[in-house]
Amino acid sequence: MVEPFMVLLLFLLFYLVFVKFLKVNEPIRTPELHHSESKFIQSVVKSCSILHESYQPPWLWGKCGHVQTMVYTLSHVIPRPEGVRHHILMSDGATCYFDVFEATRPHDKGDYTVVVYPGIANSSENTYIRNVVHCAQSYGYRVAVLNHLGALETVPITSPRIFSYGHTEEFGAMIEKVLEIYPETALLGVGFSLGANLLMKYMGESKTNQAAFMCAISVCQGYDAKRAIVGMVNTIKGRLYNLAVTMNILRVLKRHKKALFTPSVCDTHDIDPVQILGATCLETIDEFYSRKIYGFSSHEEYYDRASSCYYINNVDIPVLLINSRDDPLVHDALLEVPKKYAVSHDKALYVLTQHGGHLGYYEGGIVIPRSTTPWYERVLMQYLDAIIDTARNDPANNCNVNGGNAALVV
Repeated sequence: MVEPFMVLLLFLLFYLVFVKFLKVNEPIRTPELHHSESKFIQSVVKSCSILHESYQPPWLWGKCGHVQTMVYTLSHVIPRPEGVRHHILMSDGATCYFDVFEATRPHDKGDYTVVVYPGIANSSENTYIRNVVHCAQSYGYRVAVLNHLGALETVPITSPRIFSYGHTEEFGAMIEKVLEIYPETALLGVGFSLGANLLMKYMGESKTNQAAFMCAISVCQGYDAKRAIVGMVNTIKGRLYNLAVTMNILRVLKRHKKALFTPSVCDTHDIDPVQILGATCLETIDEFYSRKIYGFSSHEEYYDRASSCYYINNVDIPVLLINSRDDPLVHDALLEVPKKYAVSHDKALYVLTQHGGHLGYYEGGIVIPRSTTPWYERVLMQYLDAIIDTARNDPANNCNVNGGNAALVV
């Protein structure tokens, strides 16, 4: 009886690990593409050959969004591009820092700067951002990366606040400075996770904000902060991710606690540092700290005002949105926002993959990925080329190809 039982147990274990969790038997598919039937977007889609091919994740673990996400967070073997750090003093005394990385070869079609909005509590020093910088430089793009307030480990903050989910003032200040330094450049926006939400919110806040940009690219954002965070706490796995993000923010708060929790700040905003620094979920931080600092009546109001879903329909420039169905931080209900936007806007393209996790998108191989370059970076480079070519061939499109101060409009 022992042997049949052990065989059954091993089979059950194999089934649970390889079939249910790692999903090795799931087929690979080409990405779902959602867009209008406009000639512009048809031309862009036709030019991006990668969108007509199957995304092939690593065979053993690449079809599991959790593993893709964990590998992304633990990956450290990547290039370290050298850049120049700039700073801007904001009106409230905060200091905004951003880094500029020059292209490693000239772009054969003009002067282009990719401006990058990193994910939550991230900066130019994070692995995936350095990867993107290195990749874009090799294609002839200058890259400017905003460092979220408080995210740089060795740089003190100069006012009693850190980044927020929805405030775009630092990004706007960086854009003004980049165009002051490089007045002839054309801008291409790229955002990741929270940074993608902020990028699309910034674009939707004002048509003027879109004027200097040829396009905006969003990778792995959740679109609606309230629904995203509520969705995370509905499952055990979701609560674990909520805790992980909470710990990330707490590291920033603890790093700068002397500047953030002065007696004056605590009295003015009715803040209890002990309660905040002992938080185990995002809602606690946002109810007892974030919404008070930024003047909202509740964390729900703070989430609503920070969410790109309320601004995205105002964005008319070319937009590429990328998500994965197995992203553990972005549940299915949130994906209706980009679908509806893409089909109703002539210059929008929504790419939805079956696999990829949250900012994972490793490619090929059995156990070890074929490359350290994630799939979405290849998509980004092809899309940028397509936008530049399409805009140059048809100047009637709403793409700024002539530099930071000259947008071409319909």
